[in-house]
Amino acid sequence: MDNYKIHPLLNQFKKGIESHPDRIAVIDKNENNVTYADLSKKISNCREILKKKGVQKGSRVLVAIPMSIELYVILLALLSLGGIAVFLDPWLKGKQMSRIIKSVNPDLLLISSKLRWLAYLMPACWKIKNWWTVKTIKGSDQQWSTTEVDENDIALITFTGGTGGNPKGADRSFGFLSAQLKALHPHLKGNCAYKDFTNFPIVGLADLAIGNTVVVPNVNLMKIHKAKTAKIAKTLFQTKANRLIVSPSLLNKCIDSIIEYRTSYYLRHVITGGAPISYTLIERCLNQFPSLNFEAIFGSTEAEPMAFTNFEVMLKKMRDPLKGAYVGEIVKEVELKIIEPRRGPVCKKIFKTSSRNGAVGELIVSGEHVNKNYFENEKAFIENKIVDKNNKIWHRTGDIGYFSNGGLYLVGRLSRVMKHRSKTLHPYPIEFHLCRKLGLNDVGYIQTNQKQFVLVIGGKTTVSENEIRSACREAGYPLDKVYFFSKNLPRDPRHRSKLDARRLLHQVS
Repeated sequence: MDNYKIHPLLNQFKKGIESHPDRIAVIDKNENNVTYADLSKKISNCREILKKKGVQKGSRVLVAIPMSIELYVILLALLSLGGIAVFLDPWLKGKQMSRIIKSVNPDLLLISSKLRWLAYLMPACWKIKNWWTVKTIKGSDQQWSTTEVDENDIALITFTGGTGGNPKGADRSFGFLSAQLKALHPHLKGNCAYKDFTNFPIVGLADLAIGNTVVVPNVNLMKIHKAKTAKIAKTLFQTKANRLIVSPSLLNKCIDSIIEYRTSYYLRHVITGGAPISYTLIERCLNQFPSLNFEAIFGSTEAEPMAFTNFEVMLKKMRDPLKGAYVGEIVKEVELKIIEPRRGPVCKKIFKTSSRNGAVGELIVSGEHVNKNYFENEKAFIENKIVDKNNKIWHRTGDIGYFSNGGLYLVGRLSRVMKHRSKTLHPYPIEFHLCRKLGLNDVGYIQTNQKQFVLVIGGKTTVSENEIRSACREAGYPLDKVYFFSKNLPRDPRHRSKLDARRLLHQVS
């Protein structure tokens, strides 16, 4: 036995694993599965392998392993050692990855055999002394132990491109992860064990702490928009998954599969999040599958969850599309306030918050499961954090929204705030309005550098320019030009939901 008090996060995982030895823990995309007892044995073996490779408390380990049984084994083994798992957003450009790898200077690279050849093409990886090409990790009967860690010790660093496009590494401490799992627990825990079909690794970790089964989607998560409904159908049927916890884009594909094969399989519950959810998707889900329970979590890399609701409430709250996207009531674990939209840093002297109904501004959030720092990036901290007079750290979400009767609405992003004469405009209301009124599901409302207001329509449509102009006048939004694109508009690569306004602006300039 360890002669110190085990950290609550590690204790939660050990208890979760030991309580359900015969239950299936993870089912991978090839339908291989592992019980909790076997998962524990694999963690024990992986822990010893990592120790032999020099991993100890504070070691930085670059993890380039796709969602799989091995990924969860590695994560839990690293956490038990007090090592730091470093993840790079796979949608980052090669040069961005190289800069990050040089700055992190990992002690070890864990990589799948399929990705190893890509690492050879990246000179920054050549300087990493230790590599481990991970295939199948065998089990060991030796009982695995844990290393002593405290609340502020870093457990994960996740580098993402972010909506702004500048990569930054969000530090997630053991205290942060413990608080995050605690906040997610009431939304993931049910009366019985769930089998969760999910493309969110952090949800998978939370499931393992609770005792659920993680089902890895049999789709290319780099190209969700091209996912085959037949593969989704096969996985849902053969694994008997009874809950979806997926991004809106993957949910759309799952719904396509359910409609195409005329069965909801074993599904009872659906949770989505990671991006604004359109009224069209909400309506489609409720009309097609009234017996399923649909819910939505609002959050970000730095703060998940922030708000929670269900589709029935969203449908009522979003009947008027000009109100924006309703994302739910604030979870009790965070404080969420609004500040006046402002580009650039916000210091203590000009820091003023509002929580009153109807006040539109940038959302800021604080709480135990809200990221407090970025890896060796003071600039990112200054741009994305606010330290108030009490030294409380607030995270700037970049989302623009307002409170109404205890609920939260989003109307746009800070980077997309537009000015027209003395009026401030935001894109979500007009984009939602055109979707509802004219059936335009791929639309972007932007302001050019020449201060012209432009509407860009993606994909095939029979809607005329006159109809579009009339709808904009009806909503009170100015419109100078209309562009029709034959292809889909550029979206963020991870969720395929948020409009990439910078790329679109470049295309119409």
